[in-house]
Amino acid sequence: MGKIDKSRKHFLHQQFLDIIKQEIKKGLYKPLELIPSERNLVGKYDISRSTVRRAISQLISEGWLYSVPGTGTFVSKDLPMEKRQRSKSVACILKVAQSPLDSPYYSKIFKSMQEEAARIGYHLSFYSFVHDSEADILKEIRKRNLDGVVIIGFMGRKVISDVYNSKIPFILIDNRLNKEGVTSIVPGNRNGAFEATRYLVGLGHKTIFFMGGTKKDHAVMERFSGYLAALKEAGLDYRDEYYIKSHYRVGDGFNSMSKVLQSKNVPSAILCVNDESAIGALKAIQEAELKVPDDISIVGFDDIDWAAHTNPPLTTVKVQKEKMGRMAIDFLIRQIENKEFLGAEVVVPTELIIRSSCAKPSSPRSQ
Repeated sequence: MGKIDKSRKHFLHQQFLDIIKQEIKKGLYKPLELIPSERNLVGKYDISRSTVRRAISQLISEGWLYSVPGTGTFVSKDLPMEKRQRSKSVACILKVAQSPLDSPYYSKIFKSMQEEAARIGYHLSFYSFVHDSEADILKEIRKRNLDGVVIIGFMGRKVISDVYNSKIPFILIDNRLNKEGVTSIVPGNRNGAFEATRYLVGLGHKTIFFMGGTKKDHAVMERFSGYLAALKEAGLDYRDEYYIKSHYRVGDGFNSMSKVLQSKNVPSAILCVNDESAIGALKAIQEAELKVPDDISIVGFDDIDWAAHTNPPLTTVKVQKEKMGRMAIDFLIRQIENKEFLGAEVVVPTELIIRSSCAKPSSPRSQ
């Protein structure tokens, strides 16, 4: 319990006010919890009732507490942000079990973020979370005294909403939150998938599968939406079995494609949700003694460095990863340094990169 210095009589109310704030921050009094009565506070801190009332009144006006007539005084659900010295530290948060440097997609974004943060005079750190843990994320942000965060990729809506409600400046990459003042930076997922699928249709393919991840992932659903729109434009039917469930690594694409090849329903072309799964699918096709693109055409998404060096080189949709990283840091710093910053949704255009992994169907059967 905090102690009051009785020798500083003119500062008793401020001392008591600061003690209550510190105890709220430490969790001794939790949000929506009833604080002790005036009588108990007077006895606990050995101060006058007028001092307690004055401090409580100020805490209510500042948003730390609220009063319910006839019931008592409670800790506010959303605590106010106190003015503090900026740490000049921001963080990148990603829901993965490993470092972003293990991912050829995220490493590009993270590297450009680091360079831009350093240029502006900020330090950028990285934190990964395996599970959607609101407590872990908010605890980490506060423990590190971070000025703001960039949240990349798929993260549960509740977790993002809790960061938003905490009033901590943040930017989303590859995700969205429909709240006032939130800035999202996303690639043109839908249009990129639409153009890639239209390209396959233009080559003559009619049985085009989509290899995707979880349908909770915003980016996956946008790319899937673009794929469906291109099929519809071409008058081609979509069937549920055309969706190949996979995840995002090379091994995932290999395993998912291997299962498809063991079935009787084999496509003539596949649009993969990212390049890593496409590279895995390509390997599975070749190990099944089929050829890309003679037997099956493949298109990836992201244009990671590996895509140009597969055999054959992978046709893919280019995402401007470095630009997205720089923009995220620029928007975050603007938000940190300007309380009146207005959110924005930025869609960064994509580009279809045609290489050698696609061709016209070699026979009517393979269409």
